[in-house]
Amino acid sequence: MRNVPVFKEKINVLVKSKVDLGLPQDKKIILLQGAGINVDRGSEEILEAMQWIDAVFLIVGSGDVLPKLKDLVKSFNLEHKVVFTGRVPFEKLMEYTSVADVGVTLDKDTNLNYRILNQ
Repeated sequence: MRNVPVFKEKINVLVKSKVDLGLPQDKKIILLQGAGINVDRGSEEILEAMQWIDAVFLIVGSGDVLPKLKDLVKSFNLEHKVVFTGRVPFEKLMEYTSVADVGVTLDKDTNLNYRILNQ
């Protein structure tokens, strides 16, 4: 059995602008999304790099590393550059995805699941 979504011919997503979604219109959007935003998946390093990147880091979803990320945002003074939405319905996720300029994931080779995923 493959772990992939079922193909759909058409997804009805209302196209919204960055402004509609509460995001700055004049900034690039870096998107990290998922239900497994967890330790050792690279989000800590992306967040640290945001100190030198002129963009907004949009984190949509849930996971065990979120409290640590929120602490890092405060310690690096990145409140103006990082947005946490929490979990959102699929349609809302697609709205955020449609305005993102790039999606990121930096899985580390720390366990068998990530090792196989990265081959």
